[in-house]
Amino acid sequence: MSIGKVAPSALFFASLFGSTQASCEVVFDLSAEMGYRQDDFNWNIAGPGDDPNILSELSWTDMDIPQGRLLGELTVNNILYIRAAATAGSIVNGDNRDSDYGGNNRSDEFLRSENSAGGEVSDASAGIGLIFPIYDNSVDKVLVFVPQVGYSLHHQRLEMTDGFEVIGSSPGPFDGLGSSYDADWEGVWYGFDFWIESSDSLTVEFRYEYHDGVDYYAEANWNLATRFEHPVSFTHEADADGYFWSLGLNYLLSEKWSFHGRIEYFKWESGEGIDTTFFSAGFVATTKLNVVNWESTGFMVGLRRTL
Repeated sequence: MSIGKVAPSALFFASLFGSTQASCEVVFDLSAEMGYRQDDFNWNIAGPGDDPNILSELSWTDMDIPQGRLLGELTVNNILYIRAAATAGSIVNGDNRDSDYGGNNRSDEFLRSENSAGGEVSDASAGIGLIFPIYDNSVDKVLVFVPQVGYSLHHQRLEMTDGFEVIGSSPGPFDGLGSSYDADWEGVWYGFDFWIESSDSLTVEFRYEYHDGVDYYAEANWNLATRFEHPVSFTHEADADGYFWSLGLNYLLSEKWSFHGRIEYFKWESGEGIDTTFFSAGFVATTKLNVVNWESTGFMVGLRRTL
């Protein structure tokens, strides 16, 4: 939402608290954005009975992800604020490492491959909140605080290709690697938007979200591991939390159009969970999922149209 649509005067407060007989004012903004982010992702599991405490560890690092987003924002009588966004991107570059250990604390590493990363990502989020204006008469500016609650779903399909064994029985490149790890983070978030009118045309926008009690679930297909079932070789389940923030600028080009850009950052971490492995021999084994970490930094630019 552009703060330029909010009049910095007593009329602004009249629009909030005026006569209930006034007609309902609805403003809808639609934004199309494009940008780039870089993600890091890793997890590790323990062995049976926590022996060793880290048995296997996977990491995807420096993943380059161009992405696009559609964002809709609805305000009603300058009081109620609703927004929804959908984002999709492709992993065009990145590194993967797969390590197995025989001893505690990543000791006695007996198998390691270093591979290429690929895949796709998608995010969907919606929130609702109330608009609280703060008018600073000394500088004739409006500040707006919008506490919100929302729900989001984040999906990652992480792939491993171009296998290269570093530690093992046959060091060197190997053919046929096409393993995948599909992860979902889903749950409620609480947060706020803060808009500051810098000039008649320029607005600074800050957004923060805290995601608590997130459900984490992942399915993996280790395509070269004949001892595992396919297409689901193992699953991961855990509770997680995380946070997101963005800082951006919105510049009014005309009454209906504006240009904006922002930087974004989010960080997620799971608690201890369950690794369930499905073996081709027909039995199932469970062990401890120690942790899952996901970190992302990016930027977006786009155009906003008031309909």
